[in-house]
Amino acid sequence: TADGNGNRVTARDYPAISIRLRETGLVVVNVCVEADGNVGDVTLVETSGHDRLDAATVRMVGGRFRYNPATQGGAPLRHCANQPVRWALG
Repeated sequence: TADGNGNRVTARDYPAISIRLRETGLVVVNVCVEADGNVGDVTLVETSGHDRLDAATVRMVGGRFRYNPATQGGAPLRHCANQPVRWALG
């Protein structure tokens, strides 16, 4: 599960040129969460239609997002799932 408020897009995450071009969209990535809750592999599943937002999503999720690991029999384990990330301008 997502861990805290750090798992969302912030103004710092938005590529400057994407802001100028008013690029928005939904990106879906497949995220593999390791047994310690850190993110392992991040793979693009569905594009926003904007390469900059897609690349920023992979970097952001892999570099900053944290999760509670899945468990089986009370023991943490690696698990992969799709994570949607919405890029929107106010």
